[in-house]
Amino acid sequence: MVFVTLKYIIIGDSEVGKSSLLLQFTEQQFQPIHDLTIGVEFGAKLIDIEGRKVKLEIWDTAGQETFLSITRSYYRGADGALLVYDIGRRESFEHLSRWLQECRQNCQNDLVEIVVVGMKCDLPPQARQVTEAEARAWAQHNGLHYIEASAKTAANVEKGAKLKFDDLLRDPVVAFQMKYYLPTVLLMCYAVPTYIGHLMGNTWAGFWVGGIFRHVWVLHMTWCVNSVAHFFGYKPYDRNILPVENILVSIGAIGEGYHNYHHKFPSDYATSEWGITSGQWNPTKLFIDVCAAIGLASDLKRSRTAAATRERLAIKVHEERLKAGVTEQISLFDKMLGRLFFGLSKTFRRAIRPAVSRSSLSSGASELQVRSATTTTTSAPVNEALASLRGKSFLSTAQLTGAEFEALIAQAQHYKAVYGDPSKRAAAPKPMAGDICSMIFQKRSTRTRISSEVGMHLLGGKALFLSSDDIQLGVNETLKDTAMVLSRFNTIILARVYGQDYVEELAELASVPVINALSDKYHPLQALADYMTVKEHFGGWKGLTFTWVGDGNNVLHDYMLAAPKVGANIRIATPVGYEPDADVLEETKKLAKAAGTTVFVTTDPVEAVKGSNVIATDTWISMGQEAEKQKRLNAFAGYQVTEKMLENAAEDHVFLHCLPRHAEEVDDEVFYSKKSLVFDEAENRLWTVMAVYAALLGKY
Repeated sequence: MVFVTLKYIIIGDSEVGKSSLLLQFTEQQFQPIHDLTIGVEFGAKLIDIEGRKVKLEIWDTAGQETFLSITRSYYRGADGALLVYDIGRRESFEHLSRWLQECRQNCQNDLVEIVVVGMKCDLPPQARQVTEAEARAWAQHNGLHYIEASAKTAANVEKGAKLKFDDLLRDPVVAFQMKYYLPTVLLMCYAVPTYIGHLMGNTWAGFWVGGIFRHVWVLHMTWCVNSVAHFFGYKPYDRNILPVENILVSIGAIGEGYHNYHHKFPSDYATSEWGITSGQWNPTKLFIDVCAAIGLASDLKRSRTAAATRERLAIKVHEERLKAGVTEQISLFDKMLGRLFFGLSKTFRRAIRPAVSRSSLSSGASELQVRSATTTTTSAPVNEALASLRGKSFLSTAQLTGAEFEALIAQAQHYKAVYGDPSKRAAAPKPMAGDICSMIFQKRSTRTRISSEVGMHLLGGKALFLSSDDIQLGVNETLKDTAMVLSRFNTIILARVYGQDYVEELAELASVPVINALSDKYHPLQALADYMTVKEHFGGWKGLTFTWVGDGNNVLHDYMLAAPKVGANIRIATPVGYEPDADVLEETKKLAKAAGTTVFVTTDPVEAVKGSNVIATDTWISMGQEAEKQKRLNAFAGYQVTEKMLENAAEDHVFLHCLPRHAEEVDDEVFYSKKSLVFDEAENRLWTVMAVYAALLGKY
């Protein structure tokens, strides 16, 4: 009999020996040449642990798990991960940080065991490019197990899979359960009730009533409770994107009111069941809390920071939509169910209305499942500040009020909630059907182009990419004529250009809104994405300190202008000669004085980061500055963001970089650390540009 089945995944670069490892482990064979793995390759093996049969399922995709379409399904339910590199290929070792970060972001089980495996340990010493000491130190730094293995000689192939169980079996409670589970069930479920019946003079009554009937009754009631919980809590969130609670189910099922929420996020023992606080009724969580208070429960697991961020996002979206006047009433279907099963009591109808949680949200959902609060583009009232931007161009954060800035972020969070799940995008609203955006790019881009095109597509419109080679752009045709022609064909224009004067003139001449997607002076779309990322993580901006380390460039200018408007402090560290624009700095100081926030400028990056909550940097050499490369590298010596530099930052600090990143700007330890929100920041470029489209076109 198989005691337990565990899922292991193999991740790492292509051609490092993953398929060979799988074949050797499952079939004890070595095949020197493998065809490229297409899709997912599976293997399974039974191993014996303390007399128990354990089935290991091994998944290998040859690195294709990086594709979004299969990423979640690949990582879902993993109990262990083998992080594989080739000791003869240094680049495969250097890529481990990226694989580790992706694994931790996508594995739903916070307790997944990760083992670093250095493959091809049979290579001669001269062929080795990564020493065992170096690799072991890296693994230890990241809290991982480390082994070296060879599929060719079968050395250590099985060792990695058993590491998890060695730790597990050292737990005396687990060991007892594994050894005595079946005898304990038979004893407590049948033998004891039968014996009690015997003592009372009726052995068969004890067996049939106390044993069989009680067992069957308990099973039926358990499944009934489960069914009721699913029936009235059919999704982890209500249509207002709040955790679902049913007070009667909570009481009747002893804590099952958040049943589906707990199913969705099983590793969150600390807050997925919120106890008897803030109007919530959960005896299960209360019991856990009491046990923890008297020392009988410890180490209550919480979901990782990224999951908590998504939960805060959901609540904030709900709050912003309530401010905008978007409300949801309990559905007629729910009312009918309430009347059918529980009568007409007003008390009960209030009870089955999803309750608003006031939990601290120190942890939350690892995968947000939401439903759009509106089904058409005209049914939802719009935030007044957002509506005020309709028909305008968006050239920098200087033109925004604090309310408008926050409204854009709230709309971006709403879009992230509605369109974030790829499987639900087809059914999501398409408010911009028929709209066309011409995207003028004088400077090449990755994130700006992709986010702008995808964003318009998700909202139902079309985006047309126009490089400097595609249209006149002031050559052989005046900018005025180009602007007038584009205005006839398009409903909005997005421009990524060298000079701020160009985009300002384009906005003045065009009869449709123009978005500044980057100029030499401002980069407002990036600032929006960064501030959204910070809000997701911290829940807001007020009282936070932002520190910029590096070049006083376009991104910094929008950072500076936005900070006072949302109640944040700004600290800036740049080398002499690379300070931010004097006019922008002066305007920032005026805004800060009015808002009661601070502005601090220095040439000492270590001093600048003291007590900071958000540390950001950017490339030192932007497009068009290549001729200054050596000069800039010399000037920015000492400005690389490192763990040592951040020692005096706030304990809860996070790191941002708008990409592309170069090693001289920030080292790997910071860039790939848990403090880094860089890839969340990059993703948020999509949601913020969608919010800008919506605001300027007045279509939500």
